[in-house]
Amino acid sequence: MDTLVTTSFRTAVTQTLALNIEGVGKQYRTKNWGLRDFTLDLGPGVLGLLGPNGAGKSTLMRILATITKATTGVVTWNGIDIAKSPDELRAVLGYLPQDWRILHVFHKIWNFCLALTGFLIVQFRWAKAVRSIELCGG
Repeated sequence: MDTLVTTSFRTAVTQTLALNIEGVGKQYRTKNWGLRDFTLDLGPGVLGLLGPNGAGKSTLMRILATITKATTGVVTWNGIDIAKSPDELRAVLGYLPQDWRILHVFHKIWNFCLALTGFLIVQFRWAKAVRSIELCGG
């Protein structure tokens, strides 16, 4: 188990980094298993998940990101069960799935905000132009 030491202003914080995955599995309503009996212990570093389609990579990532609950097994982050206390892991986790289904909704909202911003800018420029003309005695 490795230890990470970080210094923030005048305070040194020591944090153990350990992700333990023990016998994790996910069975869907169709009785198909997306992942079955997966075990892995991880410390600091980089890990790549490689495998064919249907191997369970995305299912594992969704379980680790606390988006999906495992049917079997336990995942612990620094000794804390992430199913029972997900906030401990969520505080340090960044996860963006390959297929982000809600992206199209945000895209529409973004376009609306851009259109609204453009409208407001035009209104502001128009008001500024009218004010300038008034100041010049027009």
